[in-house]
Amino acid sequence: MALAFSKDDLTSEQLHILDRVLLDVHKKDKTNPLVLYVGGAGGTGKTVVINCIVDQVGIAHVIVCGSTAMAGRNINGNTIHSILKLNPFSEAQDDIPLPPHPHLLLLIIDEISITSLAK
Repeated sequence: MALAFSKDDLTSEQLHILDRVLLDVHKKDKTNPLVLYVGGAGGTGKTVVINCIVDQVGIAHVIVCGSTAMAGRNINGNTIHSILKLNPFSEAQDDIPLPPHPHLLLLIIDEISITSLAK
């Protein structure tokens, strides 16, 4: 289970990330969605930011996944493969639609830096 964090627990850099995401979530024009990469060494608070974002936006509006089972578990999510119904051993997937999620506002992928684009 994730630890509860509030905005008061965030550093100024983490708070800037949270505010940027919340600004995008609440904007009316959704034709140009935010693509944001948050990087940093282990222990720098990326998971804390993810948990605060989910708390602020609401779990009903967020899909959280990780590139590995451990990354998924660390953020109380699943793997990219399970969310998108991908077979990691198949090369036959070209167009991959997100699963139906009528209230989706955010897709968060933890540990994206170790994810390959190769088929």
